[in-house]
Amino acid sequence: MRVRISDAIAFPVPAANEAPYRPTVGKDLVLGLRPEHITEPRHNGRDNGRDFTASLDVVEPMGMETISPSTAAKPGAAHAALCQHRHMHLIEPASGTVI
Repeated sequence: MRVRISDAIAFPVPAANEAPYRPTVGKDLVLGLRPEHITEPRHNGRDNGRDFTASLDVVEPMGMETISPSTAAKPGAAHAALCQHRHMHLIEPASGTVI
């Protein structure tokens, strides 16, 4: 089971979340993911999430809270990121219900 974000980005659903998500297969849902669960890929040998590349719309330096302090990220540039998909939530847009 996968959550498709775009034609180029899809994340596997963690096994622990498959049962409650199964009735939603094929529906349009909202992906909920906190900013701190999107990080730079570290490739430390653990399955911490899934890599993807996205174009940045806005870059906002936030001091110690900056997600990519080692990168000179610029708006419009492609940026590698990692989604810690075990922290994702799927939301029914009409009702706002977290599945």
